[in-house]
Amino acid sequence: MELSLNVWQRIILARIIGAVHGDAQTVHKAVHLLDVLELSSQEKEEIGYQELPDGSARWEKVDARFDLEIDGNLGAFLVQKAKEFQGWTVNKDVVELFGQLGITEE
Repeated sequence: MELSLNVWQRIILARIIGAVHGDAQTVHKAVHLLDVLELSSQEKEEIGYQELPDGSARWEKVDARFDLEIDGNLGAFLVQKAKEFQGWTVNKDVVELFGQLGITEE
């Protein structure tokens, strides 16, 4: 699965996967996905990323995008967890992300 994510999309997916709990196989999948989804120190520096005291974040390069490739099994796991997530807000970034993940109206 190839994704082109903006910063917010990448952060929300990392938070969703970071909150996963379950059996050993589930945890291993989540950890492998986090290796791809979490921003590296270099990427944070490049976009001017800052974590704020209240737990939120901001970044200077608002148009930044990241091309990520996710293994098929991990991609299916990511889609499953994104579908199960109950905290989605209504905005264009979510709709675009759903399109990339193949999540449609059911």
